Amino acid sequence: MADSNLQERIQIIQDATSFKKTSRIPTYSNYWTYMVLDAGHKLGDALYDYGMLFEAVIGFHEKYNFDMYNYTGGRNPFRVTDLFEANRYIIDDERGAFNIQDNEIMYEGEYEELAKDPLKFIWSVIVPRKGQLMSAPESFDIFEKAVKEYDLYNQFTASTTKTLLEEHGVPQKAPTALRAPFDNFFNHLRGMKETAIDMRRDPQGLDAGIKALHEYFGIDAQVENFRNSPLPSHCVFGANSVLLGHSICSPKQFGAYYWPYLKEWFGICAETGKQFFLFTEAQVTSFADYFRDVPKGVLMLQPEQDDLIEFRRLVPDVALCGGMTTVTLGYKSKQEALDMAKMFADELGADGGFFMGQNKMMTYKNDAKPENILAVQEFCANYKP
Repeated sequence: MADSNLQERIQIIQDATSFKKTSRIPTYSNYWTYMVLDAGHKLGDALYDYGMLFEAVIGFHEKYNFDMYNYTGGRNPFRVTDLFEANRYIIDDERGAFNIQDNEIMYEGEYEELAKDPLKFIWSVIVPRKGQLMSAPESFDIFEKAVKEYDLYNQFTASTTKTLLEEHGVPQKAPTALRAPFDNFFNHLRGMKETAIDMRRDPQGLDAGIKALHEYFGIDAQVENFRNSPLPSHCVFGANSVLLGHSICSPKQFGAYYWPYLKEWFGICAETGKQFFLFTEAQVTSFADYFRDVPKGVLMLQPEQDDLIEFRRLVPDVALCGGMTTVTLGYKSKQEALDMAKMFADELGADGGFFMGQNKMMTYKNDAKPENILAVQEFCANYKP
């Protein structure tokens, strides 16, 4: 039964990406720490307890039965990062809130040093700054503990993925995750504020840093592996990526910092018959001109804050994922949630090209009512255009 569910799910998602008419609307879960709260746990407990987190993830699927998941518990290895005093997240169990601090661990004027020898710079400068205890006398013991904790974390993530796959027929998104080098500065090294300043104050240094990290992280080798490896039978897409820093880019800057990579990745999909899943925080409508160049049937795009119907009008050949808003799922009636689901299905999915999901990374308890999630799931399962 699980295998038949798996193949049906893979086929219907791939068909939706290819703009083929489907027998129902596939559904995508962008629910994150909401899973923990929906299971009745506190974030501060479950995010440190892999058994509790496993129960929340699998229980969420058994309750709502989505076709594919963006989050299966494996995002925040707090038990590892806490050892280095490098945890940037703030957990507020009273409000069920979860936030992240901006981070600057690479300083102004260091692009030249990074570009000269990225390996040396990362390990001699960045690692000690990111984990302050790495330079302490007890650093070897801490590192040894961290390796063991990371192994436990990997065992947990493998267990949730395997259970969803083998017992419930839920496919994995993709075997390859690609990241544009710009996001390493935005999300990790320079932080949001300083990267935004660098784009105007030191664009040449930033460009040199991007090229250095591209080489250091072996993105070319990843891309070649993506090009040459067959698609595993349990995966839907050939590769996936997340865009974060585009939110501070102008269209021209997006063209310089992101599009060369995206264009190459989408071109490989067109050559090899694979498909690509792209999640974008913030909005991407201002970059619509670039996405018009993507061949039809190649890309499933999940824009977080865009008007999907307007984006479809501007970019008719890109399949879209998302739609359901936190306002509707969390605060409106079941009928209003159904009305929104039907509107998106009719406008975007009647002839393929749509993957029903949510417009946010669903994090807080009030992001959705369980009865609204269930109603939309049932509607999608029985939708007939």
